[in-house]
Amino acid sequence: MTDAYVMTNSPIEVEVGGRKLKLQKLQLEQIFSALEAQVISQRIAAGNQVAKGLEGDDKINYLRGMTKDLPTGKELQELAHDQMSTVKGVQRVVFLAAKENQPDIMPEDIVGLIKPENLDEFTSIVSYVCDIGVEEEDMEGRAEGNVSEETVEKAPESPTQV
Repeated sequence: MTDAYVMTNSPIEVEVGGRKLKLQKLQLEQIFSALEAQVISQRIAAGNQVAKGLEGDDKINYLRGMTKDLPTGKELQELAHDQMSTVKGVQRVVFLAAKENQPDIMPEDIVGLIKPENLDEFTSIVSYVCDIGVEEEDMEGRAEGNVSEETVEKAPESPTQV
């Protein structure tokens, strides 16, 4: 049986950096699941970088401790929420919203479109696909910037970080 949410969730089309994207609204669980996984991946990657400089028991003990210290529960939810106002988080949300109607789209396609210098153009788009009060007719293909400079982080070095 098809969920009513899926049946009423018509995609919108926006043009970003000369590319047309068809975006679906996302369910909260989809967003947080993806952003929580992104937080964990970032923590593990950072820990692995530190572990490269260690050897033997020091490396094993460090990796065990790092694994125990990975965020969970409310802390993880808060970190995932914070991700939504970062470049990586916006890239992830837009990718998730686009992949339903464009199965051939890759994360690196979105990474190339969303950068710190144009992040403010995406806040209404993210608000719309996250279903937090922006109507389709208010979209007009761009956003009106709610992301503060403090939350903008460096774009990922690798497309696999989206």
